Amino acid sequence: MRRWGALLVAVVLLAAASGSGLWLTEIREEAGAPMSAARVPLGGFEPLAVSFLWTRALELEAAGGLSRAVANYRLITELSPHVGPAWALPAHVLVWTDSECGDAERGWRWVREGLDLLDRGLALNPDDPYLLGNLGLTFSVRICGDPEVRDVAERELGRMPEELAVETFARLVEVAPDDQARDLLGAARRILEQARARTEGN
Repeated sequence: MRRWGALLVAVVLLAAASGSGLWLTEIREEAGAPMSAARVPLGGFEPLAVSFLWTRALELEAAGGLSRAVANYRLITELSPHVGPAWALPAHVLVWTDSECGDAERGWRWVREGLDLLDRGLALNPDDPYLLGNLGLTFSVRICGDPEVRDVAERELGRMPEELAVETFARLVEVAPDDQARDLLGAARRILEQARARTEGN
């Protein structure tokens, strides 16, 4: 509790200093304290705030408090909306959470959270190869590599995740036409062919 009191004091002091944007809605949820949702200016203090939020999110995650860490990750994206890794790195953490828990619904919950971050990041940065690569790998490796999560994902998304991986890597090749991107696209196409063959065999 003392730590959150210090955080709230720090935010108020930073807000008094100057700058542009941080929404307090998620801080309110994280801290469990009633606060206004008004936008608080941080200006030149934003890098410091981002660093603090990363540290806090990693601490929460390590302590098993991923639900609370998500609020910090989302605040980081608010502060750095046009920085690809600000979206991709927390998305990667979320996507691989519970990857070995054996609970497909629970695993899909966090994959869905990660996909949401990647989708929002790409809406602001549609040609970011870092985001496209992470999205493609989420479909082709995380989702397609876990048959139970894959089945839940296909029902929820209404599409074969293998198809989504091919589309994403094809887009990656358009914006970053290098050998690695082409290799990823080729691998995704092979995975899609195998999935279609299994479907036809059933």
